[in-house]
Amino acid sequence: MFKPTPWIKNVLLDRDGTIIEEKHYLHKPEDIVFYPQTLTFLKQLRDNNVKIFIVTNQSGLGRGYFSLNDYHEVEKKIKNTLEKHNIKVEATVFCPHKPEQRCSCRKPKTGLWDTLSQKFSLLPEQSVMIGDKLSDIKFGLNARCAINFLVLTGHGTNEAQKHKLPFTSSYTLATWQGQKIVVAKNLYFVWQYLKKCKLGYS
Repeated sequence: MFKPTPWIKNVLLDRDGTIIEEKHYLHKPEDIVFYPQTLTFLKQLRDNNVKIFIVTNQSGLGRGYFSLNDYHEVEKKIKNTLEKHNIKVEATVFCPHKPEQRCSCRKPKTGLWDTLSQKFSLLPEQSVMIGDKLSDIKFGLNARCAINFLVLTGHGTNEAQKHKLPFTSSYTLATWQGQKIVVAKNLYFVWQYLKKCKLGYS
C-alpha cells in the first residue's frame, strides 16, 4: 500500500477504454458498451460516499470527426444508463482539442483537474485517477493525485507492454518515470485495492 494510507473521497476516471469499451472516435450512442465490471464498481464507490468524476480527451471534435451534438448524445446515453443503476456522476469534463493545438486542457496537462478542483473543492491527496493510457496516469501524477491506476482494458495492455510495465491477473504496484502507480487488470481489481483504503465523505 501507499504510505500513509490515503483517505479517498474522489475518483476521477477516463471514459473510453476505462468505463466503456474503446471504439475508434466513438460518436454514436448505440455503440456504447460498458465493461462488465463498470456498473458494479461505480455502485460500490457511490455506496461508500465516494464522488465520481469523468475526465476525457475527445480530439475527434477538434479533428471534425463528429459534432458537439454527437458528443452530448453519447454522454446523455451514458448518464441515463448510470442513473438507472442509481449511480451519480458529479461532473464530466472533456477536452475537444487536437494534440497539435497545445491547449491546457488535454490530458496529461491538468486543465480538466483545475476545473474540477476549483468547482468542487477537490484535494489531490483525497483523489484517485484511473485510466487506460499513460497520459491518464501522467495527468494524475501532474495533479498530484494520491493513487493512479493503469487498467489493462482499452489501450492499457499495449501501454503496459510498450513501457515495460508488469502484467497482472489482479493488481500490482509498479514504478513509472520514478513514480509509484498501480497496474490493475480491470475495474474489479481497482476496487479490490481501493476497498482497503478509508473511503468517502463522512
